[in-house]
Amino acid sequence: MDSTNYDKAAEFLTRLRGRRALFVGNNNLLSLQYYLSGLDSGLWISGHELPIRLATINRGWEWTSKGGFDQMEECGLTEEQRCLEAIDIYVDAFNLSRASQDAGKSPFSN
Repeated sequence: MDSTNYDKAAEFLTRLRGRRALFVGNNNLLSLQYYLSGLDSGLWISGHELPIRLATINRGWEWTSKGGFDQMEECGLTEEQRCLEAIDIYVDAFNLSRASQDAGKSPFSN
């Protein structure tokens, strides 16, 4: 994936952030999680893995089997706030991938 595509993906997710119902259908966290999981799966199948775990941790959340959403709920984030945070995590993951590619290294390396 070249840098332009990473930028386009991050730009798309930024648009999605403001118009979730248009892109996802149901405007709830579970529907958004399925949508993002499908995006992630499609990228993985095509040989591109996003550093979702790293992006989640970089944003201050603990990585769990629920991807940090349990901690977000415990911290009092509303469903709306958790939806926005999920999208922001994916935007950050695309940006991490782009920066790593530009630097010629894996986003998973330290």
